[in-house]
Amino acid sequence: MIQGASGATYGFLSVRQGYLGCYVDTRENRVLPHSFMIDKTRMTTETCRLHCQRNHHPYFGTEYGTECYCGDVLRLGNRLKPETECSMPCAGDKSTVCGGPLRISVYKVV
Repeated sequence: MIQGASGATYGFLSVRQGYLGCYVDTRENRVLPHSFMIDKTRMTTETCRLHCQRNHHPYFGTEYGTECYCGDVLRLGNRLKPETECSMPCAGDKSTVCGGPLRISVYKVV
């Protein structure tokens, strides 16, 4: 596990190595627009990674603690934000973080 400045951990090291950052996400211009999934009780970074990998998308991201998004490319023009804005605990593992309100923690499958 990797521990962030807020004290929250960021998941398995293999996932963290593919971490690209915390981005602004909007309903009108999703950073990762494919294979959306919500799981209000079991969402984790690993759950999202597996979902996107099964759907053949190399990029994945978690948002608002319960949402998962997938994509084939990281869309340009979305602003990188401080890690403190992506510090919402994952619904399925409160010791890990899954983005924030309209903030997506983005990863590339490694």
